[in-house]
Amino acid sequence: MPGKNITTQAEADDLSLGKVRRITEADVAFNEAVIEVNEAFAREYTRLFRDNPSNVRGISLDPGNTSFNPDRDLPELAGVPTRLPGFPNRIIGKVRLTNTAAQLRRVQGQEISLRADEGEPFTIGTITSMGNNVIFHALEETPVVAGNNIRYDERVIVHGGGRRPLEGGGDNEPTILEDNVWLRSQAVVFRSKIGRGAVIGRKSAIMNTDVAPGTTIPDKVIYVNNALFGPVEW
Repeated sequence: MPGKNITTQAEADDLSLGKVRRITEADVAFNEAVIEVNEAFAREYTRLFRDNPSNVRGISLDPGNTSFNPDRDLPELAGVPTRLPGFPNRIIGKVRLTNTAAQLRRVQGQEISLRADEGEPFTIGTITSMGNNVIFHALEETPVVAGNNIRYDERVIVHGGGRRPLEGGGDNEPTILEDNVWLRSQAVVFRSKIGRGAVIGRKSAIMNTDVAPGTTIPDKVIYVNNALFGPVEW
């Protein structure tokens, strides 16, 4: 379960501890979809590389040619379609950034991946800072919208997927970060909306939840479906 730390087989086997639950048909269907997507990526990234090895470096195309993302798209920086294989971080596909490449070099750390190769588009406003190992991604056909003056600390994950219950139902509403949000180190935002000026604490995860403007979420907690689920045990 979210936030739980399991270190023994006995903990993994004991439902009464509240650390695990039984796998559902919805889990199996989701896992099968993940496998299908990644088999497609293995095929199409290989093709993208064979077309031109520089295609899989820096700022460049997504591979396209999949049922969920058929077109190869270039990122846009400050409104300009941009291909920069020598750029130090990976920005892939239909990512629309307000910043220029020169500005990104000043505010970004290292080993960052903004990957609009499955869900798209990503619309990202002016970045105040973006630490090392930040990841943006999204499930099939779901967008991400991030406002201006957002601070992303190291190892933050922002993941689109449609704001919906974690089991059953669904839509394609974007994951949204409004202006002046601060995501502290290792924070995770998934299928959620983070209101203007909110702070998400270190190692906290927000899943299918709308966080009100100006809210401070403490460190190491999990919110699921607009309710506190519990602490992070690691």
